[in-house]
Amino acid sequence: CIGAANYRVPGMLPALRRGARGARRRRTAVLPPPTRRRLATPSFQLGRLNHVALAVPDLAAATATWAALGATVSPPQAMPAHGVTACFVGEQLELLEPLGAESPIAAF
Repeated sequence: CIGAANYRVPGMLPALRRGARGARRRRTAVLPPPTRRRLATPSFQLGRLNHVALAVPDLAAATATWAALGATVSPPQAMPAHGVTACFVGEQLELLEPLGAESPIAAF
């Protein structure tokens, strides 16, 4: 038997690495464990935007979800002039709930 160190066939090593059928092995990425981060932190920047508003059908359920994720949620404030009830998640995310069928965001 000829030792592998003394005998080389061109192209044999890549063929051996692929296996008998020529199938390549799948490489799976090893990801670090997920970390729990606060969602709305003062270091989060939106560039030149002041804030982002999301229309939600149920403000109480939306605020409970964001609070469960660890975000700071302000108390809801009714704004009848605008036809919405609003609250802020952190400093730059505003949740809006329509105050009725005539609200400008009722269709969302």
